[in-house]
Amino acid sequence: MKGIKEKTAKKAVFYIYTFLSAVLVPLFLRDHYFDLIQAKSDVFRIGLLLLVFLSSAILLFSKEEKKGKADPVCIALILFAGLAVFSSLFSDNPGGSFWGVVGWRIGSFQIAASVFLICFLKDTDIDERRLWLPLTVISDLIILLAVLHSASVDIFDLHEGILRSEYFSYLSTIGNANWLGVYLCLIFPVIFFRYLDSRGREEVFYAVSGFLCLFGLLLSNSDSAYAGLGLMSAAAIPSVLKNRKGVPFLLTATGVSCLLVKLPCFSLKRETLSGISTFLMKDIVIAALLITGILLILLRKKEIPEKVLKISVLLYRFALLLLTAFFVKGMIEAYTSF
Repeated sequence: MKGIKEKTAKKAVFYIYTFLSAVLVPLFLRDHYFDLIQAKSDVFRIGLLLLVFLSSAILLFSKEEKKGKADPVCIALILFAGLAVFSSLFSDNPGGSFWGVVGWRIGSFQIAASVFLICFLKDTDIDERRLWLPLTVISDLIILLAVLHSASVDIFDLHEGILRSEYFSYLSTIGNANWLGVYLCLIFPVIFFRYLDSRGREEVFYAVSGFLCLFGLLLSNSDSAYAGLGLMSAAAIPSVLKNRKGVPFLLTATGVSCLLVKLPCFSLKRETLSGISTFLMKDIVIAALLITGILLILLRKKEIPEKVLKISVLLYRFALLLLTAFFVKGMIEAYTSF
């Protein structure tokens, strides 16, 4: 296998892995929510095993000479995977720890296999942009199902057998509401920056998808997800401010999301909101978000001085630092109070 055939085979591995991790695992359910972790981890483990065999076969039959220096990132990842495998050998359950069939069901095999695939695919020339449209459609469907669940509409009877008090702890095919928040942390930044870079119908599509992400984040009621997005935005805020449509979108979309949650169909869900979601649901906060967002939209065409941008970035990062300290303080108090 050489030349174009090997490149095609590597691309096939990449697309299969993307389908496994971004489509099959998020959507897969076996027995409603009752074996959620086990079902998704089984699919992921089997898929990784097949991909490792396929990638190994490609390497075995490859005629291409490998040149160049070792990638320091790959070296660091391999050391990390090696430590994970080594630690499994000394655990109380070496087999279960390695294969990830106990606890949270992520074992050293999943870590080592993922590292192997990353290093195997690192030089593969793939245009990832063509993937974002179908992957965004999948994420939209996942979020829409979470919205229906939050409105107490369970069209697939996924909550059958779940206690009413636990109903809103499980949303969409992701399952646990906190996991939905984590999923949105991963998908929203890409959708948001696709919105910033797009025009015309594509811009409208990613704007709607970005709005759904923010709406889903509010419904997930996950302070950890808010904290994760906040920390990620610290690095991105300069480019967001310069784009001129990013901040108005974030403010107005969040404000509209809060208004929608005030609809009667979400009355039961509102009673379960806490933390940052509760803060955002205050009337004065919603008004501030919408008014500021609309004003920024109206002023979008006016040039912002460079000094104002720099000061805005510094103020944002300072506020983020204070919020992070407050969050960490709350977590420490929660885990040390008896």
